[in-house]
Amino acid sequence: MNKLCFFGCLLAGCGFLLSTCITPFEYDGLESMGRVLVVDGVITNDTTVVDLSWGIPVNDKLLQWDTSAFVTDAIVRIETNDGERFENVEYKGRGKYAISNGALEKGKQYRLYISADGREYASEYLVPLFTPAIDSLSWQRGKEPDEIDICISTHDTENQSEYYRWSYKEIWEFHVEAFANARYEGKNLIIHSLSENTYYCWGRDNSKTYILGSTEKLSQNIIPQKRLVTFSLSDERISMLYYIEVTQYQIRKAAHTYYTNLRRNVEQAGSIFAPIPGEIRGNIVCLSDPDRVVAGYVEVATTVRQKCFFEDLTAIYQPPVQDCGKYFKYSEFEIPPDYEYYHIPFSGGVFVWAPRRCVDCRERGSKDKPSFWPTENL
Repeated sequence: MNKLCFFGCLLAGCGFLLSTCITPFEYDGLESMGRVLVVDGVITNDTTVVDLSWGIPVNDKLLQWDTSAFVTDAIVRIETNDGERFENVEYKGRGKYAISNGALEKGKQYRLYISADGREYASEYLVPLFTPAIDSLSWQRGKEPDEIDICISTHDTENQSEYYRWSYKEIWEFHVEAFANARYEGKNLIIHSLSENTYYCWGRDNSKTYILGSTEKLSQNIIPQKRLVTFSLSDERISMLYYIEVTQYQIRKAAHTYYTNLRRNVEQAGSIFAPIPGEIRGNIVCLSDPDRVVAGYVEVATTVRQKCFFEDLTAIYQPPVQDCGKYFKYSEFEIPPDYEYYHIPFSGGVFVWAPRRCVDCRERGSKDKPSFWPTENL
């Protein structure tokens, strides 16, 4: 039977796409159905962040629809089974809502309430899972000789749950191949100092998919050396100094199944125009219309985080072959096309120019140095 499929945005504003499919019998037509709400978040200690978006229908009318997917005007709160409400909400933009809810309490049940587009929605009431601490972050050699893995280890002596979910943010310091001692902006020549340069920069990234783990088939609730991210020995991220901040949640089996299916769904689909391999729903319902399709899952669990600098990775870094030198151009009066930067002071009275990628780190990073960064480079 043919199905009507939708995509919505998850993980920090479309860093990940959720897809869900329905049969024509579930709704009489696209126009009568309206928009499908997509929800992603974890009710956690202190501050809960949820992402809300409208599903985009994948059919022959896709390009005629408004693809502004983020829900910008929802009423959002957290409710407990004993009537308490947390309504201190800040809208962060791009469909992201932050709710101040304090510490999660044992014995209470929590759910997410949403009012949007004239309808009311809510997640399932769940008691909190109290996530165990992260034991360690480490690195090890990968499956291939030229790869390394950043890994996490954890365990749960209380055996609350055998299922886990992780996400991460990473920052790295790097430099370009050659130091530009000056640059032109328009007709103005700007001389670089050591503190005002385009040589040192910082790159940033975060996890783009759900990282999941389970001890269901193990004799003990221990996660040893779970791989989070893999990169080659020539990856620029380990050229100078690499940093990662990992977030860990313990989750229920239902959540693990949901996230596993969601990840598999997107990996198999490949793009929003590819066939959809399965249906994904979750634990969200429309209170004002129980038959209405809603996509998403809201877990209730505390969050633990661990941060780590990997200073020793620089020792195994294998820099790629440097090639900028063969692209240098020499011109006393004119700037060659795409050669905006003046590279070496004077060489026999002739200016030496280099490609932008060779002397301007801002092409793939920024000069926004983290306040906690330990090196003295600027």
